[in-house]
Amino acid sequence: MKRLRLLALPAVLAAVAAGCNLPSFPGPAATVNGVAIPESAVNAQLDALGAGTSSPTAAQKQALCIAGITLGPTSSTSPALQNSLNGSEVGTSTPAAADVIVQSLIQTEFQRQELVRAHRTVTAADRTAARQDLETQLGSPTASGQSCGGTPGSSAVATGTTILDKAPKVFVDQQVTIQAVTEQLISLLAHVPLTTAGLEAYYKAHPDQFSGVCVLEVLYPTEAAATAGQVTDLQSQATTTNAQSGCLSNNVLATNPQEAGLAALLAGLGGIGKVSQPQQVPDQNGNPAFALLEITSEPTEPFSAALVRGTVVSIEQPVLQASFAALARADIVTDPRYGSWDRTQGLLPPAIPKPAILLNPTAGQPASSGLSGLPAGLGSPTGG
Repeated sequence: MKRLRLLALPAVLAAVAAGCNLPSFPGPAATVNGVAIPESAVNAQLDALGAGTSSPTAAQKQALCIAGITLGPTSSTSPALQNSLNGSEVGTSTPAAADVIVQSLIQTEFQRQELVRAHRTVTAADRTAARQDLETQLGSPTASGQSCGGTPGSSAVATGTTILDKAPKVFVDQQVTIQAVTEQLISLLAHVPLTTAGLEAYYKAHPDQFSGVCVLEVLYPTEAAATAGQVTDLQSQATTTNAQSGCLSNNVLATNPQEAGLAALLAGLGGIGKVSQPQQVPDQNGNPAFALLEITSEPTEPFSAALVRGTVVSIEQPVLQASFAALARADIVTDPRYGSWDRTQGLLPPAIPKPAILLNPTAGQPASSGLSGLPAGLGSPTGG
C-alpha cells in the first residue's frame, strides 16, 4: 500500500493535473552506502502505528505509545497525533510521519554498518538482552510521566505478557533492532564490553556512579527556630509535615548543574551526622522558611551485572550525537517523495514545487461553475 500522497514531484503533479494515473515507485525508500531500505519496511512500521486508519487496533495504539517514547514525544490517545499520522486520503500517512520512520531506518542501518566496520555483530543474545533493557525503560515513566505499561486486555492496549508483547511484532522487531544496535555502538565507543567482566571493570572504575548520599531536610518557620534546632538531634525533630528525605548519586551531584549548590553544601558538611547551617528555602506553599540538612548515610550499591549494564546503556545521547555527526560522511540517497538528505541536517522534507514549473498549475482546479474543472458552460449536460 502506498503510504504517501505523492505531491513532491513535478512529474507527479503534472500527471495528477492531466488526470493520469499515478506512476509506481518500485525503488527503495533510501540507500545507505549502497544498502537499500525497502519501501515495504517504511510501510510496515506505519501500518503498525495505525497510520491511515481512523480506528487503530489496541496493538497499534500500544505501538504508538511506545514510539512516543523511543521516536519522539507523542501520546497514544492524542487526536492531534493520530491526525498527524493520517494523510488526506484513506490508507495514507503524512510525509512528516513517514519521514520519522525513514530517518530512524537510515540511522539504524548506518549504525549497523559502523559495527560491521569494527568487526562487531549483533547476536541473538544481544537482541534478547536489548529487548529486556527496552522493556525496563518503557516500564518506567518518562520525565513527562508517560508510560506504556497499561493493563492487559484494557481498551488502551492489547492483551500480552509484557509491554512489547502488546504491540505488533514487526514494530517490536524494529524497536529491538534499534535498541540492540545502539547498545552495541555504545559498548564500542565507550570501550565497555557488555560482558560480566567488562561490567565489573566499569563498576570499579566509576564508583561515583554507584554510590551516593542520603539527606534529611527539616523545615522551620524562622531562622531562629532553625538555629535552635541545630543543637538537638535533627532526626528526632522530623515529622511528616516538616521533613523530607531522599538520596542522590554522587555522579548526579557532580555532573548536574542544577545540583551544584546542593553538592557544594553537602561537601562542606564533613560526613554523616553533620548538620548544615540554616538555609532559606520556600515551604510547600511558597512561603519563606529555613531548612537544616543532615547527611544520614552514604550508600554504595553492590555490583550487579543488570545494574551496571543499565547504567552503561543509558549513556545514549552522546553516542547518538556522535553517530549522527558521522552520518555526514555516509553516502545516503532518499526517494524524493520522502525529501532529500542533507549531510548536516539529516532528512529534509520534500519541497512543494512553485506553480511556475508545473505544466498547467491550474488544471484540475474547479472553476466557478461547470464540471470536472472545466470552464463554465463546458462539460455541462445538454439536451437533445
